[in-house]
Amino acid sequence: MVDIYLITFLLFVAAPISIFLHELGHAIAGVIFKAELVYLTIGRGKRVIEYSSGKLHFIIHAGYFMGGYANSERVTPFNRFERFIISILGPIVNIVVFLSVWGLQSHFRSDYLQLFALFNLWLVIINLVPFKLKNQKSDGYNILETIVHKDKMNS
Repeated sequence: MVDIYLITFLLFVAAPISIFLHELGHAIAGVIFKAELVYLTIGRGKRVIEYSSGKLHFIIHAGYFMGGYANSERVTPFNRFERFIISILGPIVNIVVFLSVWGLQSHFRSDYLQLFALFNLWLVIINLVPFKLKNQKSDGYNILETIVHKDKMNS
C-alpha cells in the first residue's frame, strides 16, 4: 500500500533538500574556481525568494520541488578540468549524502531516512546519464563532452 506520508515527504522535503545539496555542490565548485557570478536556482514557476550575497545569487520558485540548476559565470572561460569538477561535484555531494544517511540506517531505522538516501542515489544515477533535452544538458553529458571533445574546448 502506498504511504501518502512517504510520498509527501519525498515531494516536499527529501527531493528539494537533495536537489539543493546537489546544486550547492556545483555552486561551491564555481566559487572555488573564482566565478564572478554563481546562480543557484531551485524549482520552477513564480519566484518566491531571491537572495544575493556577493557573487552568490539564490532563487527559489513556487514549484520548489520541481528540480533546480546552478550556473557559474566568469569572464575567462572555465578550462576543461574546471568544467569537469563543476559538473561532477553535484553527483559527488549526493553520493556523500547517500552513504552518510544509509549508514545511519544501522542506528536509526526509518523509512523516511531510507527514502531520503535512495533519492540521493537516484539523483547520482540520473544525473550521470548523458542526455540533452532542448538546451539543458545533464551532468553526465557535460562530463562526457569535457572528456571526449578535447580539441573543441579550451584546455
